[in-house]
Amino acid sequence: EMMLRARRDEKVRERLERMLLGWNGYVEALIARGVRDGDFARDLDPQLAAALVTSYSMGSNLQHGVRGANFPQESAYERLVALLRPRS
Repeated sequence: EMMLRARRDEKVRERLERMLLGWNGYVEALIARGVRDGDFARDLDPQLAAALVTSYSMGSNLQHGVRGANFPQESAYERLVALLRPRS
């Protein structure tokens, strides 16, 4: 609902943007640490990966809310993590 309202209300958009930037920054820091520690692929761009992870989280929440048990949340999550991991 906030995302829809943000399209019409500049103040809501600004607040939502700050929230998303904070969330992306937190996830980016976690991913950067994972890259540094070898948990994620060395060539992974933490900023881009954070945008993908947060977008996945928001989208899967929507999918799960609408589709319930028909949304393959666990397998989608496992596939996302596999994309981030180092390739053998």
